[in-house]
Amino acid sequence: MRWPILLIPLLLLADPPWSPDVGIYEGGGNQNETTMGTYNDTLICGGWNDSRLGTYHVGFGWSTDGGETWKETLMIEPSYPGDCDPCIVIGEDGIIYYFWLSYNPSTFRGDIYLTKSTDWGKSWQPSICVTPNSPTTLDDKPWAAIDGNNVFVTWREFGGGGGIKFKRSTDYGQTWPGSGVVIGYSGNGTIPLRGTDSLVYVGWGMQDVRFNKSTDMGRTWQGEKVIISVSWSPPSTNFRLNNIPSFGMSRDRSIIYVVFADSRLASNQLDIFFSRSTDQGETWMTPIKINDNPSSPSLQCYPWLTVDPQDRIHVVWFDSRDGSSVNHLAQYYAYSTDQGLTWSQNYRVSDSFAYAGTFIGDYNSCASSADHVYSIWCDCRNGSGNPDIFFSKAPNPVMIETEKERDVEEPLLSFPNPFRDGDRIVYPEDGVLEIYTQDGRRVKSPAVPGIYFLLLKRGKEVTIKKMVRIN
Repeated sequence: MRWPILLIPLLLLADPPWSPDVGIYEGGGNQNETTMGTYNDTLICGGWNDSRLGTYHVGFGWSTDGGETWKETLMIEPSYPGDCDPCIVIGEDGIIYYFWLSYNPSTFRGDIYLTKSTDWGKSWQPSICVTPNSPTTLDDKPWAAIDGNNVFVTWREFGGGGGIKFKRSTDYGQTWPGSGVVIGYSGNGTIPLRGTDSLVYVGWGMQDVRFNKSTDMGRTWQGEKVIISVSWSPPSTNFRLNNIPSFGMSRDRSIIYVVFADSRLASNQLDIFFSRSTDQGETWMTPIKINDNPSSPSLQCYPWLTVDPQDRIHVVWFDSRDGSSVNHLAQYYAYSTDQGLTWSQNYRVSDSFAYAGTFIGDYNSCASSADHVYSIWCDCRNGSGNPDIFFSKAPNPVMIETEKERDVEEPLLSFPNPFRDGDRIVYPEDGVLEIYTQDGRRVKSPAVPGIYFLLLKRGKEVTIKKMVRIN
């Protein structure tokens, strides 16, 4: 009999799954604390702290060929002697919004600035001060989100009234009325999120994980609360360790995600954990550990997450499992295809690991498209006191294509056995396929080597076959 079929290409992340590292900037000074964005899969950009001139400014790198080649420059705001804490967000039209703190390191004062590029970093519009008329404050670690004409910015204010603050622009970031709304009183590393209807969320950390919610587009707020109590007993390191969580949302904005570092399994270590809320931040799932290595004595820190157009969650972090001490770091990665309920095995992003003997920033970065996952990170391979900026990408782990109009002669459930990278599972379009590991755990695909059982349901008929997945 001839059946319409579904073809499912399965892309196995081999070891290493990521492309060879590309150095965006390898030179003097300390480069750290990365941010990035992507548009239409071929346009990628990133930012970082950069001390090549002796004083920190923010770097910017851009690629128009999917990350194969890069150009880079320094972004310098002349209002203050220094610049730091970069944040890049991309509008729906591909416009780059680049925020950072411009500051005076002698007086510990500074403001948040924004500049935009409509040609993917070739040129920039005049900078806009987001937090003007605040000469007695330092507006630290700004972060932003964009939803149409609405641009949301949050930060930690030192001096003045102090606390966690929120601001909203309704004209694509051109004007920023008011001095900002205080939404919290302690912590740092804020991330604003745009929910459904008039909901706006902000998450941040103070070694625990904190959260606040507005139901009227940020005019009023319900109140700061600790959503996850973190055990914080990290090992001693050469670099500063903070616990800045990374937040994200499902594509329909109904589920809030967070990743963070935690010592709950034992003191003198850190692991990466994930949690989520399906009720607008009212309750949170018991955290799930993401890193799959035996915890002690290795260190996992500075996680960052991104959600791709197919609602898959991707997380990167710094990891010391390959080195002889907690100061030997590589970039690592894992993904989830079921909105964070289960996680893949871990994969190393960076080609190598390196001894870090200096400040490496307070956060990390990754981004994703339908076809790829991207990461930009700081790496000490060129010297323990000389972090530089590197980039890599990988094919998105699970890609599903449907061919509804092609009829071929096939059995109900067909696949090569043993199964390898690039092979396909063929089954009727009106069937439901379930895939289980040998220990009975349901998975989205046979993405790693092992024994699987495939269960095809079609009406009252059930077909079960065993599959062996190899490299």
